[in-house]
Amino acid sequence: HVFSGVFKLFYTICKYLAMESEEPPSKRLKTDDVECEESIQEVEGRRVELPARDEKKVERGNDDMDTDGFLRECDVGITEYINNESCGLFGILKQRYSDFIVHEISSTGQLVKLTSFDVPQDTTQDTSEDLSTLVSSEELKNLQELSESKDKSKQVELKVSNCKESRTRVHQAIKLKFPILDSRTITGDKEDEKLIRVFLKGPSSRSNWPRNHGDYIKFVLYKENKDTMQAITTISKMLRVKPSVFEYAGTKDKRAITTQHITVFRVTPQRLLTVNGANIGIKLGNFEYSTTPLKLGSNQGNHFNIVLRHIACKTENGDDEKGRVEIKGIENVVKQSIASLQDTGFVNYFGMQRFGTSIIPTHHVGRALLHSNWQQ
Repeated sequence: HVFSGVFKLFYTICKYLAMESEEPPSKRLKTDDVECEESIQEVEGRRVELPARDEKKVERGNDDMDTDGFLRECDVGITEYINNESCGLFGILKQRYSDFIVHEISSTGQLVKLTSFDVPQDTTQDTSEDLSTLVSSEELKNLQELSESKDKSKQVELKVSNCKESRTRVHQAIKLKFPILDSRTITGDKEDEKLIRVFLKGPSSRSNWPRNHGDYIKFVLYKENKDTMQAITTISKMLRVKPSVFEYAGTKDKRAITTQHITVFRVTPQRLLTVNGANIGIKLGNFEYSTTPLKLGSNQGNHFNIVLRHIACKTENGDDEKGRVEIKGIENVVKQSIASLQDTGFVNYFGMQRFGTSIIPTHHVGRALLHSNWQQ
């Protein structure tokens, strides 16, 4: 029995090591699928995977997934070029996330950029009287000590006249002088005696928010290598608020550097600035008060700065047995391609991210819906 147990243990370890040595399918290069007509080209001593022209159509039947489980452009019909006369350009997109920079275009047509970390000043004019003219110096001192205290049970009671207008002026002056304090009128020991009880505000008090301002803070979100939802989730956890208090006009790419406007309900700029202290690839700034939140589609679009690396182009005599790419004259090809892009544009295909990542591609589901094939 001992020998049998040792043998089983040795067999299990050997099997585990053999499995570890195998490269998982998800990490293999997507270069095995000859049906997509892709080839490995050498560009300046580097091996670069270049998609070939769709010179012959590929019929793949009902199975649009390759052997590695990856969905490719040719699987969803992204095969045509608007300018077939050009030899075309090939390059690597988003080799670094900093190669893809996106600035949101606001509803006013301005590029959204992070330029300031200043907190907006409260310029609201208030007609409240000076508190020192309404209460005694001793009472004012007690209020000052209360505002600096952290004891929620501590209170200060002020003796005031029975005149309601006079008490209202005291309430307003306290609110202006000590925003952290709250007050209410109570009845004293005698029926005709009125007092104002002053205490520290609770954390959920709506009166903490500045008066005569909108309920929202609008700010610029700068993020690196994170999608918008991931950034919002991170910020909400740091501030201990719900993600639903944040609103935005649209999501931005993950593998990129992006800036966009965000609105948040009743979270002060001072709290938002604490996010900048963490080295998480997120910065917040350009704060301003807003009366309305952002809604999806409330922007005018996005502005892109894109870097393509390892640019190459094919020429008629540049395809030899090794698949080498002729690089001479590439500057002219770039100029011709840019001119074609400006004059005739490009085929506006749906991007690959629109087809999903599940085992059943979402365009299969959509096609079945359009054909009313409910069973499929």
